[in-house]
Amino acid sequence: RPPPKHTPRFERFVAAAGASGVVRIVSYDESICFQQLDRHTSEVNALAFSRSRPSILFSCSSDCTLCVWDVDVDAEENICHMPLMIFQSRERLESIAVSPDTRFLVTTGHNLDT
Repeated sequence: RPPPKHTPRFERFVAAAGASGVVRIVSYDESICFQQLDRHTSEVNALAFSRSRPSILFSCSSDCTLCVWDVDVDAEENICHMPLMIFQSRERLESIAVSPDTRFLVTTGHNLDT
């Protein structure tokens, strides 16, 4: 039986983040950090991968930003990528939901004035 035409490399990786504001892409099998995504200036509150484009990762933070990353992981490189897009909010962003086709994105937040 021939191998599948496309085997996602991303099913064996996990994204992790927290108080430092750094998002790390880690090998699920080897616990090796392949990438560090440094853009947020405050804690990262939520991460979500796209189902239709597995290399697309969304991160949101208390620094009021939502970042869109392409984390096309290459085991030979440990690259610090810049986000594809950055969206600025007036609220601390706390959660992310992405539609299965990645056409829609919803975030929740907390108003800084209250």
